[in-house]
Amino acid sequence: MSRLRSASILLGLVLCSMASHALAQPASERLMLTTSDGQQIFAFWYAKDMPRQSPVALLLHNPGATHAHWLPILEPLQRAGFRILAIDFRGHGDSKETTPEVYEAMRQRDPKPYLDMIHDVEAAVLWLTREQKVAPEHIGLIGGEFAANLALEAMARNRALGAVVAMSPSKNYYSFPLEATTKKIGRKPIFVMVPKQILNDGASQIQAQQSGNPAFELKVYPKYEFHGVHTLGLSWRVEDTIAKWLMKVFGLDA
Repeated sequence: MSRLRSASILLGLVLCSMASHALAQPASERLMLTTSDGQQIFAFWYAKDMPRQSPVALLLHNPGATHAHWLPILEPLQRAGFRILAIDFRGHGDSKETTPEVYEAMRQRDPKPYLDMIHDVEAAVLWLTREQKVAPEHIGLIGGEFAANLALEAMARNRALGAVVAMSPSKNYYSFPLEATTKKIGRKPIFVMVPKQILNDGASQIQAQQSGNPAFELKVYPKYEFHGVHTLGLSWRVEDTIAKWLMKVFGLDA
């Protein structure tokens, strides 16, 4: 990981609790989830007035961000017919209340908390399948930056999951085995969105690997400094592109 990216994440960690209060969120149910490694994290369930059979978008924010950074995509996803579960990863946002030691470890640039966040993703999937009776194939994961890698890893571990939108994935995040992980997924719906300057940091290799997969799509944006959740709410209307792709995958565009 570059010094610039590390500095960006550290700054985000300092500001992440502020961000969750700076943006006005739609009404949600605040949940506490317990992970398989014993951590407790908060999640936010947006399902008011939505049919119980609706598919679910599971939102996984960038390192240094919070669930609040997904605000621009909430309305497009709900309009498209999705219920939404957004988590605050350990050491981030509201989850800093229950995992202060994780936050401190990240401030010390310990990579382990990031790798352990896969347990946070799995806890969210488990809550959806057990408590809300959502079939795994009706869950689409959307992840930003390293969380894009985690979304792909979650599907590699549970291939019953419906789809992954990977926003700015890269093999340069903590030496994550991006290509090997994606290879385990096989021919599942995957949408990779990446700025041009990091295209060859893993996304183009995944594209080559998935060349025979009709459910794979790659969208390359012009070279710019924004990644993951920070591309939302801009003139590119990334949130609309994601919602339309998920509608197609889950058969909601008929």
